[in-house]
Amino acid sequence: MSTETNMYYEDLLRLVKEDKSPFRNDWDVKLLVEEVESKLDAKIHNIYAVSKGSSNYGFHIGLDDGRQIVARLAQADVNTPYYDGFPLEWLVADVEFEAAIYQLLRDEPKIKASVLLYHRSPVLVPSAGLLKSANVLGRKLLLYVRAKGEKNIWEQLSPDSKMKLLSEAAHIRAALFHLSVPAEIVQTWLLKRLFDPKPKTLASAVAPTRQYCLDLLVSKVQATVGELGTMIGWKDDHEVVGPIALAAKSSLLRLIPYVLPDDEEDDNLYRFTIEHGDYGVHNMSIELEGEIPQITSLYDWEMACIVPAILSDPQMAVKVDLVVNAEAVPIVTRTDKDDTEEDLREYQSWSNYYYKILFDQSPEYRRAIKSGRDARHIWFALKAWRGGESEAYFGALGKWAEKRLEELQYRNE
Repeated sequence: MSTETNMYYEDLLRLVKEDKSPFRNDWDVKLLVEEVESKLDAKIHNIYAVSKGSSNYGFHIGLDDGRQIVARLAQADVNTPYYDGFPLEWLVADVEFEAAIYQLLRDEPKIKASVLLYHRSPVLVPSAGLLKSANVLGRKLLLYVRAKGEKNIWEQLSPDSKMKLLSEAAHIRAALFHLSVPAEIVQTWLLKRLFDPKPKTLASAVAPTRQYCLDLLVSKVQATVGELGTMIGWKDDHEVVGPIALAAKSSLLRLIPYVLPDDEEDDNLYRFTIEHGDYGVHNMSIELEGEIPQITSLYDWEMACIVPAILSDPQMAVKVDLVVNAEAVPIVTRTDKDDTEEDLREYQSWSNYYYKILFDQSPEYRRAIKSGRDARHIWFALKAWRGGESEAYFGALGKWAEKRLEELQYRNE
């Protein structure tokens, strides 16, 4: 489930019986109960707790057959009057992809993905958009086995326990990086799961090759920066492609062929990998036995995608973000202005240890990061842009590209 807000309720069934349901003005909890009981062939004994994330509600449910499950219900309802959120087609594809990932990972115990029991895409009810409805059909619903342990316990751990947890997280991340992704999943989902704005098609067929990765980068740049005077970013930005962004696009397109290593040198650079998209302790269930933490579940694959290995992101989120620089050297980002020198040293020790374990488990990962330093710079710069000030943003990226072109040409002389 996504990062939580302050909303949290306990013993929801009791609140419903007392007509105090926090959702009574929006939708009927009894309809959720009926659907869960019908699909899992068991009665709900209790709904112990409800929490609210950025886009979903999470329900901790106990069934009368002893099972503990988690229900994830979307906050967005396509049957809301005058609904103006994500298109239904997009929402359906989102659920289908997430379900496909859970199915793929079901037989991969090293990755610790949650076990999905049931999923339903949002259903558009004719004429419901004109009248307020208590049904839950317009909201996506996913039901999971509730793993042992709790979430958000990082701050409770001792320094030694934090290191043990980082070690296990690094092992899981290495296993995910090495997972062989079926060709059918790659062909179906790679382009659909790219961050926006995305190309609709590519010049070459999907394949774990340098040529396909080159086409992917080129098409992503072209999808982001169009022709002079056309819209750039999002409608609310009210911006069009200017001469500086257009020049930057030209520089990037000239640079790309020079920054992708030959696949004959290392064919592992271009094989396809699955990215969790939001990897960190906030999306892990953790069971603590004494001073030994154990990750029992890695959940919330809503942001997952598929990329060539050379563009994979090893980031691990704890209190801060543990990342690497262009040379695969561990560093830290997302620090606080009030952090002391001692705090920063501790954060750096976390990053050093996490990446030591990760790269010990997967030297190929480190090699991919170093080999693709410039390609990764382009990819993550495109991903980091949130719209707005396009001339300044792409102007800086274009200057970097021109500098790299000069350096690479100088080396080749």
